[in-house]
Amino acid sequence: MGPDIISSLTNAGFLDVIGSVVTGGLGGIVGAAGAVAGKVIDLKLEGEKRETLKVTQAHELALREADRVLAAQEAASQFSLHKVDADSAAVLADLGALSASVEADRATYGDSTLGRAIDAFRGSVRPGVTLWAVALTSYVTWEAFRELLGQPLGADRALALVRDAEFLAGLAISWWFGSRPNRSK
Repeated sequence: MGPDIISSLTNAGFLDVIGSVVTGGLGGIVGAAGAVAGKVIDLKLEGEKRETLKVTQAHELALREADRVLAAQEAASQFSLHKVDADSAAVLADLGALSASVEADRATYGDSTLGRAIDAFRGSVRPGVTLWAVALTSYVTWEAFRELLGQPLGADRALALVRDAEFLAGLAISWWFGSRPNRSK
C-alpha cells in the first residue's frame, strides 16, 4: 500500500473503514437476499405455470375424450342409419320379388265358368294342403303323446299315418313345383 492510502485511512478514521466494510457487506447480504427472493419467486411462478399447464392439459384431454365419445356415438348412429337403409332395401326387394311371384303365378284360364272353377281350385289347393299338413301333424303329435302315456298306437294306425304323410308330401311337392309357369325364353 502506498503512503497516501495509509494516511487517508488514518485520517478517515477506523470507524469510517468499518462502516464502509459493514455497508459493503450489508449491501452484499441484501443483494444475495434479493437474488434468493427472486429465485424463490421465480420457482413459485414456475410451479404456478406448471399447475396451470396441468389444468390446461387435463382440460384438453377431457375435451378430446368428449370428442372421441361423440365421434363413436356419431359412427354408431351412422351405422344404425345404414343398417336401417339396408334393411329397408332388403324388405323392398322382398316385396318386389313377392309381387313378381304373384304376377308370374297368376292363372291364365280365362273368365269362363270352367276357367273361374280352375282358378278357384288352384287358389284353394295351397291353403287346403297347408291345413291338411297342420291337422296331420297335430294328429301325429297327439298319437305320440298317447303312446307315451301308455295307450298303444297299433300297427294299422301307424302305417296309415305314415302313408298319409307320404301322400301329403308328394302332393305338396308335385303341386307347388308342377304349377309353376313355363319360363322358356
